[in-house]
Amino acid sequence: MLPSLIAVGVLAAVLAGIMLRPRGVSEAWVALGGAVVLLAGGFLSPAAAWRIIVSQANVFGFFLGLMAIASLADQAGVFDLLATLVLGWSGGRAQRLYAGIFILGTLTTMFLSNDATAL
Repeated sequence: MLPSLIAVGVLAAVLAGIMLRPRGVSEAWVALGGAVVLLAGGFLSPAAAWRIIVSQANVFGFFLGLMAIASLADQAGVFDLLATLVLGWSGGRAQRLYAGIFILGTLTTMFLSNDATAL
């Protein structure tokens, strides 16, 4: 029971770190820290961690590719351009701006999945 509670505590700490981003720490470092705590504390064996990584390689590859595409789009200024277009289209009217942001968020989700929508 205690190892399960500790694992849940580590999960909660990792999620809090990802949401709060203390000192601008990347989500990847926060997640890696949680994994290190679980491994160092003996709550997860290195062999079990490796089995999880290997068995979920296709999922990890999908998210890695998705994040790469979203990052490239962000670096290319795609999201800034789209936001500027929506702002111009709204003409200073709040309802049109809201509708434009909603439509832009929907289209971003359709083409880049939920991970890129927050950008």
